Amino acid sequence: GMPVQAIHRLYSITPQFAARVADELKVKPAEAVVGDNFYPGAFIAAEAAGVPAISLMHNPYHSIRPGLIPRGAGHRPPRGPVDRLRHTVQMAMHRRVATRNALPGLNAARSRMGLAPVRSLAEQDDRLARVLVLSSPAFDFHPGPLPTNVRIVGWPIAAAQADASWNAPWPEDDERPLVLLSPSTTTQAQEQLPFFNRALAAMRDIDARGLLTAGPNADPTTFKSPSNVIVEPYVPHAAVMPRAAMIVSHCGHGTVMTALSHGVPVLCVPYGRDQYDVAARVVWAGAGIEISKDASTGQIGSAIRTMLATPRFKESASRMARAMSAEDGAETAANEIEAVLDRP
Repeated sequence: GMPVQAIHRLYSITPQFAARVADELKVKPAEAVVGDNFYPGAFIAAEAAGVPAISLMHNPYHSIRPGLIPRGAGHRPPRGPVDRLRHTVQMAMHRRVATRNALPGLNAARSRMGLAPVRSLAEQDDRLARVLVLSSPAFDFHPGPLPTNVRIVGWPIAAAQADASWNAPWPEDDERPLVLLSPSTTTQAQEQLPFFNRALAAMRDIDARGLLTAGPNADPTTFKSPSNVIVEPYVPHAAVMPRAAMIVSHCGHGTVMTALSHGVPVLCVPYGRDQYDVAARVVWAGAGIEISKDASTGQIGSAIRTMLATPRFKESASRMARAMSAEDGAETAANEIEAVLDRP
């Protein structure tokens, strides 16, 4: 999950964030405040102003509550009493970290806004009109009964992606499968260079084509690519996905949602944040394999070959794509926001 220092930093700015949003609401009164779940100050300002607050969560649903699967370590649903015990202990540890590093900033903001303190992050979430989880219900583990204000609305597939285009450098009749290699678009891409260079070395001996999209935080020239792989600074994923046989990804939630919505299986290489949890759900769905970020060139090559040669990964990803095509996250989220605004 998120490092303890990052949690502390994030919540230490909550009082200032709340004050800024409160000032803005005085200048421009609003009927609701919609914000990212990382910035609870906005929701505290909304509560103080007496307007409903709606949180957008851009990863699988998580909360520090009994009975839920703890986040961060890639846990899957418990298979027996040992798993349940492990989850209970881990959730207690999460609660302790949150109480020590997040709650003081949260309650300082509430106090500054003239609101009573809360005893937990979950209690703060319960004060929101809605928590809209921008993930596919088909992708998650179906965590028991959700709090009454939580909706898993679906992944908002951008309409703009329909116009995405890319001129592939291979002839139209090249039947070799296309492997998409996709480091993070964030600064985390720097950490991922050694792995992706080993993946490129592995591709040299595989009868496939490869495209590596370097992204804004990696210099394309730092990648040593074999002749069957091209490196591009940026190609819209939506332009490549319809042709890709698989993707090698750090398992950012957006990348995985895009891949699965196109029926593309994922070789998962998580590094941190929510990526272990996303990878666990890919494996659970049968739509990919997880390997270590420290995997050797041989291990990476073996995993890519296995995925290309095993139809069930593609079948599972295609099943997920069919489920996701029936969801419209943006439309559902907009309807939920309107429902909050329309209530008496």
